[in-house]
Amino acid sequence: MAAWFENPGSPTARTRSSRAARGQFCSLLPPPAVVELLPTWLAPNLITLLGTVGALAGWAALAWHCPALAGDAPRWAYAVNAILSVVYLHLDCLDGKQARRTGSSSPLGQLFDHGCDALVLVWQVTGGLMATGAGAAGPPALALAGAVVGFLVWMVSHWEEYHTGTMVYGGRWWGLTESLYSLAAVSMVTAVVGPDLWRTPLIVVPAALAPPLLAPPSITLASLATVLAAVAAMPQIVGVLRRTLASASERSSSSRRDGDGDKELGLMAAVSQLGALVGMVALGALLVHGTPRAPAWPPAPTPGVVGAGSAADPARAVVLLHLSTWGVHNALQASRLIVAHMCKVPFRPSRSGLAILAGYLLLREGGGISSSSSLAAPAALFAVLTGVYAHYISVTISELRRGLGLRAVFLIEDRTRATPPSRRRKGG
Repeated sequence: MAAWFENPGSPTARTRSSRAARGQFCSLLPPPAVVELLPTWLAPNLITLLGTVGALAGWAALAWHCPALAGDAPRWAYAVNAILSVVYLHLDCLDGKQARRTGSSSPLGQLFDHGCDALVLVWQVTGGLMATGAGAAGPPALALAGAVVGFLVWMVSHWEEYHTGTMVYGGRWWGLTESLYSLAAVSMVTAVVGPDLWRTPLIVVPAALAPPLLAPPSITLASLATVLAAVAAMPQIVGVLRRTLASASERSSSSRRDGDGDKELGLMAAVSQLGALVGMVALGALLVHGTPRAPAWPPAPTPGVVGAGSAADPARAVVLLHLSTWGVHNALQASRLIVAHMCKVPFRPSRSGLAILAGYLLLREGGGISSSSSLAAPAALFAVLTGVYAHYISVTISELRRGLGLRAVFLIEDRTRATPPSRRRKGG
């Protein structure tokens, strides 16, 4: 990592965003006049942090009442989640503009921004599922499959950036920005109309003909919305696969290029990394959903009763802990992929994170731990994985600060003082 910092032609000098297509309207948000109103001492990382804390607060207000992606929350909880989601989106677009305005762009800011995005992604996707009550308005497995697709879109986009140097979020007219607006709109619609809207049965399937996974035996508006969202994301995933595998295949038969560094490129490396990413996301879904031998999903709460499905019920609190653990593990592995791209080094998933999660699942499957209603084991799993993630982030930020000569993360420093001695110009 130190060698990367000492190379002026490295990513340190290229701190531009690599989001080639984030949606037609992201570059317009917020308006330039808003950026000019910000004080020049306001650090971009602090803007990112404020948006992330707000997104967490909005998600927590909803998650307490709908921890198993089901249940009725007070109308204000849906509204708060929607409003703070939009605030986060605007602040996420604002931090980069503030960095360019103040001349404080750095790889540390890029990593901090993407690391927060990895956490907020989980809150946004699961918050949308909570707002529709998808965990009870249709098969829980369907709701989690929708979450898996949402997480994979983000993961494979970073995987594409690792191999091609370009990240593509959607297309010209629809991208990440529009997707986040849509999720916020779902919460706001629920706040205005009420959660009963999403339980509206569109097609009732006779009980004798209903497949085992279809419970309740009907196709509701929530189920249809989940399926449509997953289907809409498939062109993005297919496009990423096509572009990345084509680039990786070309790399397999050609020499390394300038800027490749020590990355593991080529078709075999790309396929191996893709398999690891898909496996990690699927492992988290298995943690949340459970198996026939070790069920982890509680029965559907009584519809129309506010608080009936809240985390005050230990069985539902377990689901919330598992969802949170899934999010932390995704953020851990995604952060390692981001750092591997920035530093031009091989991508290595966190073995300790994978071992802890896999060991927990094996113990649960074998009956060694009971997590269906006891909070001890799920809470311990969440705490340990959060500790692993926090340690990795702490070490990485320390190395970045040392390599860039930065003394603070949330303050704008004099870049002439912050530049390491090895990179300062000497003489007149």
